[in-house]
Amino acid sequence: MRVDAIVIGGGVGGLVASLYLRRAGRSVLLLEAKDTPGGVCRTIPSTAGLNVAGGAATLFAIDPRMIEELDFLNKGLTFTVRDMPLAISWPNGKTLLLGRDLHQAAQAIAAYSATDAQNYRRYRQELFALARALRPWWWEDAPGPVAPRNARALLERLEATSAAAYLNGWFESDALKAALAFDAVAPYEPGSALALVWRAAQEMCGRQGAHAIPKGGPAAFAGILIALAKASGVEIRTGARVARLILDGAEVQGVELKSGEKVLSRCVLSSLSRRATLLDLAPTASAGFAETQRLMRSAPHTGEAHITLVLDAAPDLDGMPANARAVIAERLECWLDTDSSARQGQLPDELMMEVVVPTAIEPELGQRALSVAVRGLPTVPKEGRPVSTQLAERVVSTLERRMRNLRAHITGIHFDLPTENRRDTGFSVSRILSSYRARIATPLNGLFLCGSAAEPMDAVSGRAGRLAAGMAHRWLSQRTPS
Repeated sequence: MRVDAIVIGGGVGGLVASLYLRRAGRSVLLLEAKDTPGGVCRTIPSTAGLNVAGGAATLFAIDPRMIEELDFLNKGLTFTVRDMPLAISWPNGKTLLLGRDLHQAAQAIAAYSATDAQNYRRYRQELFALARALRPWWWEDAPGPVAPRNARALLERLEATSAAAYLNGWFESDALKAALAFDAVAPYEPGSALALVWRAAQEMCGRQGAHAIPKGGPAAFAGILIALAKASGVEIRTGARVARLILDGAEVQGVELKSGEKVLSRCVLSSLSRRATLLDLAPTASAGFAETQRLMRSAPHTGEAHITLVLDAAPDLDGMPANARAVIAERLECWLDTDSSARQGQLPDELMMEVVVPTAIEPELGQRALSVAVRGLPTVPKEGRPVSTQLAERVVSTLERRMRNLRAHITGIHFDLPTENRRDTGFSVSRILSSYRARIATPLNGLFLCGSAAEPMDAVSGRAGRLAAGMAHRWLSQRTPS
């Protein structure tokens, strides 16, 4: 079998890349290793017999240009929540709610710190202004990460500043700093202050820095992409795991599946990470020795887990608001413990968690789900330690201090744990400052990356898929028929 382009992975990036290549008139085969496409937005059967989200609970970085060009709003995309506030658990048991209104947010913070209340408005204004200036670099193909003259000094400083140091310069309340640091992923890494800027540059539902939930959850968004891909003529194969790339020197010629079947193509787009694509699917010598060595050295030791708790009734939230991003991270310094523990393959003493509560799954049955993201977990757990069992107990115990009787209502649980296969995800200052061409291109001719690992930071976006499809189409246009 021969096609113009092969796409490895049916997540949002792979689906978007496939769609744009079909719009360009290319024949496309999308290969998904799992039973259903959608990536972290797919639905999976739970132990309670319901379909639950496989990973992402909210969307915050969807490519607006893709939404417009693929006419999503006329394809059934609607939102139940368009702009989720940030709920911060305070050590005294109270919950601080920060929404878009800066005056109201400052009033809420003033109950805990007059200084922080005064600084919060200026912090948000500075962060959002710089984020808007940097959008062309992250969203398209500007000549470099440029900013207005009055912001250039700030940009240069943030390139070497950790998010922790940046937040320490603004605020005095540990809980506020720790919660804001959650979006930086690795807040003590040099340059991670830029991660806060990148998050602030994103847009959902026309609102900068917003988090939204589509009607039907992120799976509904993925469902529209899948339907569009099929209608456009993309061939989607599920349960089709790619074993290796077929190469002619440093140029791709197709893929070989685990089943032994070979599919030929002069162009391959991978939704996998750069490490997984080059080290697992391509012979080391062909991928380039220097690139391989760099990838092997860059393997991170921390990752993020997505956990879904299926409930038979809504728990007593005890002050924790529904339809909010609730971040549970009481001290900024706890992020140092997560890093140290992860290096030893252990769970940290205090979990850094983001909870979305509660999302209805089957309203007529009263079924609900809590979506939990836990950061700073080991990608390679200490041998012999059942991380999923420990993590479930720790998560439930932590949440039950804020949601009475939670344990009694749990009917099922699903884990999406960090693994060694996600080996170049997370924060990297070089990645966030790279051009999209550098993030998408690889040392192999005709091989491009199109998944979340090709974004400046991990996110459900589709932007890398759209841009990778453009690069792949230009590549194919330059090739003469074989």
